[in-house]
Amino acid sequence: MSGWSSENLLALAREHGTPLYVLDLDRVRAQVRLLEGFDVVRYAQKANPGSALLTALIEPYADCGASRTCTLRINPGFGAGHDRKVTTGGPASKHGIWHTELEATYRRARAAGLEVTGLHVHIGSGVELENLERTIEVMGEWLRQAPASVERVSAGGGLPMPYREGDAPFPVERYVAAWRSARDGWQRELGRDITLEVEPGR
Repeated sequence: MSGWSSENLLALAREHGTPLYVLDLDRVRAQVRLLEGFDVVRYAQKANPGSALLTALIEPYADCGASRTCTLRINPGFGAGHDRKVTTGGPASKHGIWHTELEATYRRARAAGLEVTGLHVHIGSGVELENLERTIEVMGEWLRQAPASVERVSAGGGLPMPYREGDAPFPVERYVAAWRSARDGWQRELGRDITLEVEPGR
């Protein structure tokens, strides 16, 4: 660890300016090796999406011959929520791949040896049914253009909860039925099984 002395770090800061984030990739690789006893180790890319870090994390699997897969979270270009701070879709949100970048993302995934097997959308928390149902429509459009490897669809979450007496309960049954009906139609249209997932949060 001699390369990480205070003097060397200060020299890097003088050379590159601050703020400066320096990663010890050897330490990262060592930490990952501690988890090798698990069948699957997944990394939450939201924690740090730096390309050097991601490359270091997948290096051990580059030649293993496994069907390395990924799910893409897509920003549909619109969002909603009970507060703007919990709106996770639309141009003001940092979450998800912008919907017009999907085709380019599929190409980048193939070039990196990744197979896209799932699509995910989440537009915010405390979202009204009308906006949640809009995501069904755009998911159908994405599926029709997606690789045949896509076999899972995540409806996300953000279902409103009644917090006060008199608050109307969210029509969960209608929401579930709408997604199931859409999924059944996609399966008939595309000729393959599609697993429907949800992440209910609260």
